[in-house]
Amino acid sequence: MSLAAVCNQLENEVVTEHVNNYERWHGKVSDEIQPVLIEMVQQNLRFLGNHPYQFSQKVFEKYLQYREILSAHANRPNPVPLVGDRVFIRSVKGNTYERAVFTGRSETSQLCVCTQPYEPHMFNLPEVGQDIPMSVSGGYFQTIDNQSIDLEKGPDRVWVRYWTWASLAQANGGIYIPVQMLRWHLKDGTHDFY
Repeated sequence: MSLAAVCNQLENEVVTEHVNNYERWHGKVSDEIQPVLIEMVQQNLRFLGNHPYQFSQKVFEKYLQYREILSAHANRPNPVPLVGDRVFIRSVKGNTYERAVFTGRSETSQLCVCTQPYEPHMFNLPEVGQDIPMSVSGGYFQTIDNQSIDLEKGPDRVWVRYWTWASLAQANGGIYIPVQMLRWHLKDGTHDFY
């Protein structure tokens, strides 16, 4: 058996153990919710490995709530670019940034971009159709002219993760939520990204 196969088998056993423990402590979940519970466990093995006894109904409900809001955010009708959406950038120098993220707004409402972000941290639940309250590490950051967003092309989608604290701010205490987020495109050559 290859090393990759052994790792996959071990991960599957760990995921099954966490799902079984959750259902032992909190009762069996419905067949409809079971795949989401498995997804939550798969995305959050670091948290569960460090804080197995904090995996409560409250934490799972928080995961469900953030997942639902992020999904609604990504599927909002008549979308316009918002903080939290992704952006594809091809610089004048030919560099591409496929997973850049709108991180905030300037005093003049111009969007700010992080070209190579780590997973954004949401510190509050966003309202659907509003900017996602978040912070992000990575780099570099730059403000753009909103007119450079190719609104005619419209957004496509890309799988990304956002995170929030499960309950307390502590080492490995975040829960990660995967979502297929809107990704806008900047008009080629409209910015001096390097």
